[in-house]
Amino acid sequence: LLRRPVGAGRDTPGVVFLHGAGTHTIEGFAEQAEALASAGATTLVPSKPMEDYSLTERDYTAMAADYARSVAYLRALDGVDPARVGLYAESEGGYPGVVLAGTDPDIAFLVLASAPVVALREQATFAAGSYLRRVGVPDALLTLVARVLGARELPGATTPAFTEEMRATHTILMPQMSPVHFRPLEPLMRRLGYKVELLESATRDDLEVGLRYVNNDACFPAIMVIGQLIGAFTDGSHDPDSCVVAISQTGGICRATNYAAMLRKGLREAGYPQVPVVAISLQGIESNPGFELTATMGLKMLQGIIIGDTLNTCLLRVRPYEVVEGSTQELVDRWDRIIAEYFEHKGRCPTWGGRIGYRRLLREMVREFNDLPRRDEPRRPRVGVVGEILVKFQPDANNHVIDVIEAEGCEAAVPGLLPFFLSGLVTAQWEADAYGIGKGSVAKKKAAVWFIEQLQAPARAALRAAGGTFDIEPSTVELARKASTVLSLGNQAGEGWLLTGEMIELIEHGVPNVVCCQPFACLPNHVVGKGMFREVRRRYPQANIVAIDYDPGASEVNQLNRIKLMLSTALMAQESSGTDASAVGGKQQTRATGRAVGEELLAGLGPVGDGTPSFPDVAGAERRRQRSRALSR
Repeated sequence: LLRRPVGAGRDTPGVVFLHGAGTHTIEGFAEQAEALASAGATTLVPSKPMEDYSLTERDYTAMAADYARSVAYLRALDGVDPARVGLYAESEGGYPGVVLAGTDPDIAFLVLASAPVVALREQATFAAGSYLRRVGVPDALLTLVARVLGARELPGATTPAFTEEMRATHTILMPQMSPVHFRPLEPLMRRLGYKVELLESATRDDLEVGLRYVNNDACFPAIMVIGQLIGAFTDGSHDPDSCVVAISQTGGICRATNYAAMLRKGLREAGYPQVPVVAISLQGIESNPGFELTATMGLKMLQGIIIGDTLNTCLLRVRPYEVVEGSTQELVDRWDRIIAEYFEHKGRCPTWGGRIGYRRLLREMVREFNDLPRRDEPRRPRVGVVGEILVKFQPDANNHVIDVIEAEGCEAAVPGLLPFFLSGLVTAQWEADAYGIGKGSVAKKKAAVWFIEQLQAPARAALRAAGGTFDIEPSTVELARKASTVLSLGNQAGEGWLLTGEMIELIEHGVPNVVCCQPFACLPNHVVGKGMFREVRRRYPQANIVAIDYDPGASEVNQLNRIKLMLSTALMAQESSGTDASAVGGKQQTRATGRAVGEELLAGLGPVGDGTPSFPDVAGAERRRQRSRALSR
């Protein structure tokens, strides 16, 4: 299928698409081909060569020769620059793509998307091992299957399973990803019958361990998290014969899906093959006989995330203005104890002095932070922090960016963790319109959004009752609507469209200064973060945004200098614009809009109904409405 740009005034570059295992016809790559054609490139999607392609035999050299005919056809077309014709190869298409690029020196470029980086037999072994472990095939049979496939072992099959008997004898080690949100995990897991230890901090030594046992082309979060877990054994602080390590798997196209395999490989190479790995994912990518993600666990984890978001909002709002230095941290420590007791003892909290429920916990926590004495001074410049989930929330990963912001006389604002888990659900209707997912999937995702927003409603009501002291984050649906005016909601790798939506929300509501934390090797986050700066600044000239790159070799001095330069700009901007009288005393008046009043009246009934965007291109719909209004005048 040939697509040509409209109105191209000169010879255009050309792109030939090479199919992966999942696409075969000329209808494939529709979104990518249309986008490139709209940008001025001529695109060609040929049918997949199938003459030398079967389940057991695949001749990639012959496939490359077949694709070479498509390249020759595109080069010969009028209006195409033959010196600028290249390849876009996806997944398995990377094999013939590399062959063709290696045999034709005139190929202008080669784009490899989700390309395999191992031999075909090894890739097949990975796929077979993943599937067989998921369905519970015994280890002995896994070894036999590996030999049939021509490999010594199935990747990941060398670490033992975490059994039910181990729950009584082994401690599960979990990496720290967000101190405020993850602290309730230990008491919650104890209540459910697990012995869990949260590794509180990640040191420079942990990073060195990560670099040693993880490919240094992997993303910075992988290096830090895996280094932290393996480092617990290399430093002698934990016994590998009585410990289990747990790590999350996101599923989808994020590299975090591969963390478990990387961790097993690292443990084996570090000399700890006996350590079981518990891979936790909502999709059930791997099964663990001794660990089950139950409904009760899921519900309490959601409560913990909402409580953590609320506590973080209160902490960051109050601490810069505290009258007694350290009083905010004392209050945080008090509520950490109450929250831990709430989860471990089913609401019985000695620190509180009795039983406390979820709603009351949120209400009383917000009230105590609101009552904490604060200096009567103008509101400080506010600085938002967005980015990849680890470097956004983990102080050891972002070199304590919140402390830097507050030390420079500013107030930090960090969007919550809950929208990260909702972002894949609120785009259900978009996915139905763009990809054709079934009505059942749409209904389930919308029901999940509604349920989680019901859980969040008491937190929003508690913050609202504080009389404007604390900001109330918009719904994730609203963030999706704002993000869709700048980029497609199909950007779902990494933090995806959510990162852009958070930047827009911060700027629109009094936080024009934004630190965007970007980890090394997380390309999607660079695209939806730094890649959106130009458009965001065009729409919001007051935006003062800086991207800070984090990786094991990054200069901390350089990071600090870039942040301080941005903060000095923020301070000068506030001085030149004057101070809003409503901000005196560190308090901020609520925006008296009809919507805010309506939300307050409905607070007791929970959140309003789900408003998931129903059109796949909200920005395009808005442009059409504007054109219609202009034509009607």
